[in-house]
Amino acid sequence: MAKRKQPAAAESEASELYALPLGEFTAARDEAAKRLRASGDADAARAVKALRKPSRAAWAINQAVRAEPGATRELIEAGERLARAQDGALAGEAGGGAELRAAIAAQGEEVERLTEAALRQLGAGGEPHLDRVRETLRAVAGDDRVRSELETGTLIRDHEASGFGANAAAAAPRARAKAAGAGRADEARRRRQLENAVKKARHSFELATKRLGEAERRRERAERGLAEAEQGLETADRERRESEAELERAESDLAGL
Repeated sequence: MAKRKQPAAAESEASELYALPLGEFTAARDEAAKRLRASGDADAARAVKALRKPSRAAWAINQAVRAEPGATRELIEAGERLARAQDGALAGEAGGGAELRAAIAAQGEEVERLTEAALRQLGAGGEPHLDRVRETLRAVAGDDRVRSELETGTLIRDHEASGFGANAAAAAPRARAKAAGAGRADEARRRRQLENAVKKARHSFELATKRLGEAERRRERAERGLAEAEQGLETADRERRESEAELERAESDLAGL
């Protein structure tokens, strides 16, 4: 479904509203609608008043988009590459499987990059929202509306990526035309095999990425602990030298009596 075009004033207000801290959204939205209505722009006022407060995961993504515009563009490009690779794999093109695996990995890397940016926006306690952030970012590959909201930083809710995404529905007729003579049963079986391959590869990638993140966090904690221990060692050594010097002076004074 195409996204309904909003009045220009409403689009401008929406961009500013979805950039605000989450707790400020509702009051700012109502104030903006009131201001537009007072200025005589009733259409824009209604459009702004209808804007929904984003979920916490969507809000974090919106902030990450503003903080990391380059990563956002690369995620969208990776999603487009994945859609093309899915078409090629379904059509039975030579090297289609390898390209699909590479496209899945590329998309996964960009999803994790923006997920990390969203986690920085969520701050402490943000980990419970990360699965919803990842799933929403993966949905970009197969949903034009999600892609549009991501580009403008105006996501409202969490999304789920299903199968190959929305592009798979259009890919199937093209695949049948290209793979002449392939029966529907063969095509359905191939689709299931490819979807299973996608899920397996994505699961392996996510597990590996999670383990890498945990290992990096453990390393950071260990490095901080080492730095603190070294500082404590230096302090203790300095205190020991000072005490030793004080002891020598006291012994010397005693011997001189």
